[in-house]
Amino acid sequence: MNLAIGDDLRGENSELLEDVSDGAAEDASTLKGRIFDCIRKRGQQGATDDEVQVALNMRAQTESPRRRELCMRGRVVNSGRRRKTRAGRSATVWVAVDGPGKGNMPVVKTAAQRLQEAELRIAELEEENKKLRRLDDLLRLRGFRG
Repeated sequence: MNLAIGDDLRGENSELLEDVSDGAAEDASTLKGRIFDCIRKRGQQGATDDEVQVALNMRAQTESPRRRELCMRGRVVNSGRRRKTRAGRSATVWVAVDGPGKGNMPVVKTAAQRLQEAELRIAELEEENKKLRRLDDLLRLRGFRG
C-alpha cells in the first residue's frame, strides 16, 4: 500500500493515528499511575476494568495490560468479587494494595501473603494436634479412655 503525506487513513489504524495526533499517547508508567489511583480512590469497593476504562476514558487495549502489570507487581489484586460490565458480562473487581501507612485504605493482602499465613496456621494446628494426641495417649495409659 503506497501512502503519501496527508493521505486520509481510515479503518484499523484510524484510532492509533487519532491517539498519536491528539497527543494522547502516554508512557506506560504514567498510565499505570492513573489506573492505580483510579482503583485506589474507590477503596474496598474497587473497580472492574470496564469501570476504570470509563472513568479514565481509556480503551481496553490500553488499560488492561497496564492493570495486569500492576497485578504482577502486587499493587492491585483480585478482590474475589465480580460486577457486571456495561455489556452485562461478569467482571473481576480489582482493589489497590496500599503499603502500611499510606492513606486510610486498609491493606489488602496478596494471594502469596494469604498463602503464607495459611501455611503458618496449618503448622500451628498440626502442632496442636500432636499435643492432643499425646494427651489422649496419656489418658488411655492411665485408664481414663477405652
